[in-house]
Amino acid sequence: MGMGRAFGKSKAKAALARVTTVNATLPVDAEQRISALELVDHWHTNKTQLDKVRGYGNFTFFSDGRGLSFIQKDVDYTLTTSTSGIVCDATLGNITLTLPSPSSCFDSVNLASIIYDIHKLDGSVNTVTISPSGTETIAGYDRVVLSRRDENVEIATDGTNWLVRNRDRIYEGAKQTYKDSSVVIADVVVGNTTAETTLFSTSFAPDELRASDMIETVISGYYSSDNSSDIFTVRVKVNGVTMHSFVSVAKNVTDTPLEMTHKFTVREDGVTAATTGMVTFNAPNDGLAGASVVDSTIDTTITNSIEITMQWDSATVGNTGTIKQGICRVNG
Repeated sequence: MGMGRAFGKSKAKAALARVTTVNATLPVDAEQRISALELVDHWHTNKTQLDKVRGYGNFTFFSDGRGLSFIQKDVDYTLTTSTSGIVCDATLGNITLTLPSPSSCFDSVNLASIIYDIHKLDGSVNTVTISPSGTETIAGYDRVVLSRRDENVEIATDGTNWLVRNRDRIYEGAKQTYKDSSVVIADVVVGNTTAETTLFSTSFAPDELRASDMIETVISGYYSSDNSSDIFTVRVKVNGVTMHSFVSVAKNVTDTPLEMTHKFTVREDGVTAATTGMVTFNAPNDGLAGASVVDSTIDTTITNSIEITMQWDSATVGNTGTIKQGICRVNG
């Protein structure tokens, strides 16, 4: 630890030596601030040292001076200038957190901001919405929505509007999460009907999807056909519109494994956000395979849905499709 700090301090001094009045103006205590910064650990720190770096004193700490404390909320709450860490449990319903005025959270002398560290703890379909107190924006938007388990965001201000300092979705140590509500926990069977029937579905709340998200839906199970002439069609629908379809080859089989993977990437935010999607269908024991690629658009500001359906051309008792497993994952 001592060697690491000494190394950091020498780099800090070297950086200071390269700065001249031509390209920057440093506060008189710049070196002291850098030294203090080297000692700061966000989760285990000394309040005096932290204040030297941030230039702002309104933070809540444990009685022995260590660590930034968190409060937990399961209902709507208006943030204060003395609270920085908020953990939300939205199991009982949607939560709205209202930010204070940006001017009350910014120290213009030291150019320092309160940093709000906000987490969604639960895996329910309910959301945590962070909203400004007035007409201010958050990274250019009128709100930020947390919708998945262990999603978090750090928000700071320039005194006028709010800035997103960091945003992560964490699942088992990676920037990946899954929709709890999408996990198939009971068999879904389509049989003895020509009606188009839903095998799998999930939905995303307004603003839950955003640019650079890749959504991956995977289902698996098996199918049986009564004779060698009946066929089925599997469709992937986004917001009720068929984006991909796969028609089987007529076979007379029993409990043949099948699997389908649907991926699409959100390329933009907004009401006409560009997306690109691909689906692969495979029944390896029966030699069935197919793939499809489609570009389209979605409105990320509203609810979006993914649905996978199956439809037989003949209502025969022996024609069945069974989904045993299914899940929707989000990488981004």
